[in-house]
Formats: sequence, C-alpha cells, structure tokens
Amino acid sequence: MRQSSRLAGQRWQDDTPARSRRQPHGPFENTAVGFIATSATPHHYLTIDQELRPLFAFFGAQTVGGSVYATDSHFDESREVSNAKIRDRLTTLARATVELYLRRFATGRYR
Repeated sequence: MRQSSRLAGQRWQDDTPARSRRQPHGPFENTAVGFIATSATPHHYLTIDQELRPLFAFFGAQTVGGSVYATDSHFDESREVSNAKIRDRLTTLARATVELYLRRFATGRYR
C-alpha cells in the first residue's frame, strides 16, 4: 500500500516540468502566491486556510500570510467590488504578494 502511494505521488512529479533542474520540488516551487476567494455566502471562508494554503504549500509555493474572502454582498450589479474594506485588502494583498516575490525570488537569493 505504501509503495503504491509513493509511486502515485512520484507520478505527478515525473509528468510536470518541475523535474527540471530549475524547479526540483514542485510545479509552484519558488512562486509567490496570494489567495482570493469568493462565494455567495460567508460559510466557506475557512477554505483558504484549511484547503488552499496546504495544497499550494505541498506544491512548493510560498504563500502570503493574509488572504481576501468576498461574498456576493461585496459586489455591485456590474460585478465590481463595491466594499471599500475589500478593495483595501485586495490592494494590500497584491502589494504583499509582489513584495514577497521581489524579496525572495527576483533577486535569486532565498532568504
């Protein structure tokens, strides 16, 4: 049983370009990621921290600490973000994601 799960785990690695010398650990290795999720209701706001963050960590991504979760009430009829707090959080998340990328990966040095 353990051998077959190890082989299944190895299979995704063999089929991705991550097996190249530049990205030895996963398809998102050395990638800065910020999470944004939307839903009709606030009931699934933990999806980011309980499901997405561990999944992307498994694939080697470096995730920004914060995230943005918006519901239908945060948008107007033209599907634009109408909530000022959500807009501010989106701006902060975007800046933090770019900063993480520039500090850790654009320089070629992993601090």
